[in-house]
Amino acid sequence: MPANIRALQMMMRLSRLLNGLTGGSFDEMFCSRIWRASYGDSRLVRTIDAIMFRIYGERDHCRNCTLYEFLRKAPADEGEE
Repeated sequence: MPANIRALQMMMRLSRLLNGLTGGSFDEMFCSRIWRASYGDSRLVRTIDAIMFRIYGERDHCRNCTLYEFLRKAPADEGEE
């Protein structure tokens, strides 16, 4: 497994751990929870988004985490018959 994918998976696990330790579910990333709680309009969301943009060039990081969690938890499409 490439190192960058391993690092990303480790960051996701740490985010879920942080979320659980701060009162959220261990099955959701911290950024997803804070974005949902404030609809993306909080100082913490803006701060994390700014940091992630500076490091990775990713815009709307917390919103993206929310979308990722939504898609990850969506039921799998079993296909049409």
